[in-house]
Amino acid sequence: MALAPADGGRRSRRGFAYQDVVTLLDCLDMLDGQWTSVSWEDLEDILCYRDDEPNYRQVKTIEEAGTRHSVASICRPETAQKMAKTSYLGKLFLDKPLPEGTRFTLVINEMPQRDLHEFAVERDQPRGPVSDSTRNDVIARLDGLQPPDGRDIGWCVDRLDVLVAGRTIEDVEREALHRLAPHVGALLGTGAM
Repeated sequence: MALAPADGGRRSRRGFAYQDVVTLLDCLDMLDGQWTSVSWEDLEDILCYRDDEPNYRQVKTIEEAGTRHSVASICRPETAQKMAKTSYLGKLFLDKPLPEGTRFTLVINEMPQRDLHEFAVERDQPRGPVSDSTRNDVIARLDGLQPPDGRDIGWCVDRLDVLVAGRTIEDVEREALHRLAPHVGALLGTGAM
């Protein structure tokens, strides 16, 4: 008799499926000229390049109703040792080359809380200003982190974007299908799908 998969496994697979569709959107952005290359599961969940400038993209989804990402939640260590390097941002900022044009993007599926919303961007749009108090809060929460290449946490925070993708996989798939339709139509010589 086969056992039903555990809830955690189902959520994990759903998170990977969501990440796959977000990667597809980044590939479509590459077709539109935003990126020169896109790869995944390399130095980060998704790695987009514009020439030699990397954009390290980490995808984090929340399924619990009423839960939203905040500065505190993305800086919170995931291990019992309370090491900042195990937080979402610690993982995003460390253990990879950081050339001058580097950007970091946290892709989430829920509108973040007000403090984190200061970092929000639309796909293919620049980020607006972030208040000194929010910037300094992130830096203080990540105290002790040593990014590579002579960078500091402030340098990384200044290059952080938060991209809110669709709430569900289906929302992101609808956007991808809408954007794929002209490409498929042109390739097949037919109308849109």
